[in-house]
Amino acid sequence: MKGHNNNEEEDAGGRGKAGEAESTRMRKQWSPEDVDDLGGGGRRGRHPNGLKIVGATGLKFVRVFLLVVWQLCGYLFEAGMVVLTLVPAMMDVSRCLVAACFATDRGDAAVDFPLTSAYGRWLSETTMIAFETEDGRKQRKKVKKAEKMQRKRLFEKIVTNGLLESAKGKSLDIGKLGSESSLAFVITDIQGSTQAQLQNPRGYQQVVLKHDMVMREALYSHNGHELDTEGDSFRLVFAEVVDAIKFCVEAQENLLSEKWPNGALRMASFKQEHDAEGQLIFAGPRVRMGVHLALPGTFDVHHNLVTKKPVISGYSWNVANKLGEIGNGGQIVISDTAWSALQHDLAKVAFPAVKHMGAYALDDLPEVAMDIFEVVANQSDMLKRTFGPLRRCRMLARPQTNFGVTKPPQGEVALVGVRASQYDSLVSQPSLTSFRVDHKSKSKQRLVQVSTANNEVLVQTIRVVAHQFQGFLFTKEIECDENCFIAFTSVADACRFAIALQAALLCADWPDDPQAEFVGQKMIYRGPTVAVAIHVGNTENAEFFEVFTGAYEGTAVCGVSSLLDLTNIGQIVLSFPAWHKVQFALGELAQPFVIDLGVHTVEDLGAQVQLVEILARELKGRVFPDVSSVDCVAPGARQSPISGDGVAFVFTSPVVSQDSQDSQESLVEEAISVFSEITRQAINAKDKSSGLFFGYECQEVGAGNFLLAFRDLEMAMKYAGQVQETLLSWNWPADLLRMEKDFGEVRDDSNRVVHRGLRVKMGIGYGYPYYSMPHPTTGRADYFGPIVNAVARVKEVAKPGQILVLLKSKEDKKRMKTDAIIKRYENKGFELTKLGKHELRGVGRCALAELAPEHRRLGLGDVGHHTTLDVKKMVMEKTKTAGTRALNYLEAAENYILK
Repeated sequence: MKGHNNNEEEDAGGRGKAGEAESTRMRKQWSPEDVDDLGGGGRRGRHPNGLKIVGATGLKFVRVFLLVVWQLCGYLFEAGMVVLTLVPAMMDVSRCLVAACFATDRGDAAVDFPLTSAYGRWLSETTMIAFETEDGRKQRKKVKKAEKMQRKRLFEKIVTNGLLESAKGKSLDIGKLGSESSLAFVITDIQGSTQAQLQNPRGYQQVVLKHDMVMREALYSHNGHELDTEGDSFRLVFAEVVDAIKFCVEAQENLLSEKWPNGALRMASFKQEHDAEGQLIFAGPRVRMGVHLALPGTFDVHHNLVTKKPVISGYSWNVANKLGEIGNGGQIVISDTAWSALQHDLAKVAFPAVKHMGAYALDDLPEVAMDIFEVVANQSDMLKRTFGPLRRCRMLARPQTNFGVTKPPQGEVALVGVRASQYDSLVSQPSLTSFRVDHKSKSKQRLVQVSTANNEVLVQTIRVVAHQFQGFLFTKEIECDENCFIAFTSVADACRFAIALQAALLCADWPDDPQAEFVGQKMIYRGPTVAVAIHVGNTENAEFFEVFTGAYEGTAVCGVSSLLDLTNIGQIVLSFPAWHKVQFALGELAQPFVIDLGVHTVEDLGAQVQLVEILARELKGRVFPDVSSVDCVAPGARQSPISGDGVAFVFTSPVVSQDSQDSQESLVEEAISVFSEITRQAINAKDKSSGLFFGYECQEVGAGNFLLAFRDLEMAMKYAGQVQETLLSWNWPADLLRMEKDFGEVRDDSNRVVHRGLRVKMGIGYGYPYYSMPHPTTGRADYFGPIVNAVARVKEVAKPGQILVLLKSKEDKKRMKTDAIIKRYENKGFELTKLGKHELRGVGRCALAELAPEHRRLGLGDVGHHTTLDVKKMVMEKTKTAGTRALNYLEAAENYILK
């Protein structure tokens, strides 16, 4: 609808004209096409159209009529369904009445009844489909989806995790059971069963039935065999101690989680118990378990003549039976022979907590003296169970003062230092790919002392995790109380301990209930955490020796202590000797995130040592400041150039023919090592103006094949020029210079030395990589993006001893002319010779220049030789001709490209 235009009317002047204009406007405004059909009449100033009203009324009548018919059809359909439902029911009733009246057999009705029931099912399904709503259909889809998932889990449980996994296990062949092999015996018994049976015989029988089902289900899952039962006591045998411990742990967990009858839980022997925090630690029957490894020759095996069932007797069988009686309900005790076999396979049992109970003599077997140990599943509520003293035995020696059962390692040892504290405020990176500290971040690391309540949990967690990986806790002769030291038999175990400890502290039940810190959906900090340093030593070289009971000293102990002082809270740092032991076995450590920290001067670790940080991938958001050592000799990954600021890359490659390599292999290797040493001295020098390192070594792929990174192109060209000049003036061996093809001296027309000694080709370029990340195995910063590939191609087309610089590529955002770039760097003392644009494989057309150190130029030569071959191929495909004319055309194309 058009709006009024009163301003025009007033400008025209005069009421008559205004009224006439208004009348014309109203006639246009209320045209028949603008009548509102549904409104029942026209707008003000106009009568409604009669035909429109009649049409609208007719439509309303038709709609009402259809609604009435639809409702009647619905009622008729429902009535029909009712009739169809009553017919089969009346038929069944009539058959029953006839059979009753005539006293006939109900066989006929029994035959027909399934027909009527099937008819009833069809009728109900038809009714449901007819009257089902949209919500009902969605609910049915959800039910079907849930049933499908349930079937999938059932298949995995029976086949994938049942048949397939059990087929991998070592089953016990009862038919071939003999005393020439070792066996693991397990004896179980319910504590307080006699009292419970007298208190409630019926309830006790229900408990025993469930108990037997739980025990047998766990037994069959771990390749065990039931020898016999005596009341509620099981006598079991396993081929391996690992299977026996798995059975005991799983059975105890299942007994705790089983839903027991309320009547059983009211019995004194089976009632529920909770710890101080309200966590359930006992429920249902308390089953004591004893595990003993019977060595060959310590038991006898006979087979029953009728049942062919094995019957075991002898010394070890008696010991196993007595061991099953000395424990408390809910406790798993094992003999010293079982522990000797288990301690090498703790990973297969998910690293349970094992505690030395002491040395005991059994009452019924006084001649038997053995060390007895307690096993508890790790990260389980059963860790909070407390038990009374062992029964029916006499203690000969108290348990070891060191937590656990690990003895001091001998020979090469891995030493771990742990320092605890907690954050008041945290520093974390919002990007999980970042490994640098954002110095612009407002939050700063501030450490506070661990509270007394948290300290108890902290110490207990360190002890438990150390014991899981067979760590030996010791103290330093002169050391503050806040540091803890642990020795392991291998660096791999030490790294496993360090990673597991960081995770265990993150998930611990801290009394103070600290606030967690997240990066995305990952929780990376929560409560107190620790700094962990790892170093290696040897007990045979005075690097690790005992001063007095529990206290150790040595150069390795002092070294790990000094390294611990440099480590940040929440960080794991390895010295290079320790890192070298696990560098190529990271898969055994769940492939942690590795960051090279550079080479540092660390007190008590020698003059210079490389340091490496490892971090669990689940904690990848953690970042740490640089290591504050006495002196940083070589930069680490966190000191590498930042991608967002622009990076200049240098690729190097020594050129040596295969003939020279074969004839003088040692001389060639020495020459390449000289170049590598010159390179590292150049890039590890510090810039006087900024105090930063001159460059950064990303990687060395093959001897002398470096990828180097610099903060700007000027530094990269300085490095290349200095290294080439140093190689020319180096005092090379005479035998090396006599190999004229690769190392001989070459002069130009002005009698200036062009080549002498090792020849290294170099490619240089500057750009913005997409991102950088530490290399997964070396920890060195690695860069990704087209600029890296482009510089690698530039190095490939260089001649031996030549430096090629990438001036422009299609990725460059700045539209700067090549001549302007060359002039800018000529003003800074660099001599660059323009080589034109070249088509580089996989990169495209790029503008190149040659850098001549100290006015030494190699000329064009065969620069881009392999690219001209590509051009020949392209032209040949396009022209499809041969002969002199085609060759002349190709030569002209080559000359054009080189220009």
